[in-house]
Amino acid sequence: MRLVLMLMTCGLLSCSSHQIDQKLLLGTWKNTELRVKMNSFKNEDSIKWLIAKAGEWEKVLKMKPIETTYFPDGTFESKYNGLDGQLLGTEKGQWQLTNDSLILRSANYNNSYKIYYIDHQLRFVSLLDWDEDGKKDDLYDGWQVKIDP
Repeated sequence: MRLVLMLMTCGLLSCSSHQIDQKLLLGTWKNTELRVKMNSFKNEDSIKWLIAKAGEWEKVLKMKPIETTYFPDGTFESKYNGLDGQLLGTEKGQWQLTNDSLILRSANYNNSYKIYYIDHQLRFVSLLDWDEDGKKDDLYDGWQVKIDP
């Protein structure tokens, strides 16, 4: 029984430390869902959740899912489209992958995400300044699927 428990523990610990292959990241990924827990929303001492479950992105966020392309030269481009398909804006910058951490740098942000590859999806987890109150204290948990290899 102890051997079984020890093997299960070792298996769980090995799952928590993983490395993502850079080749996996290359291509275009589309956001499918997200959960953001905002602490002190608009500098008020209250917690606010923003949740867009799979299939609810457009309804909740009032825009098409964001599409981000990761290029082999270490650059990325994210496209933001309105519900009518019109381009609302783009974000371009540099990406760097180290083990299970993805760093995205652009003119507007410098964020580090812990990423997981689960069932052909990428999960991004980070503390961000989602509510733009000047503090990276908002827990972001987002999912993306690859749409273009």
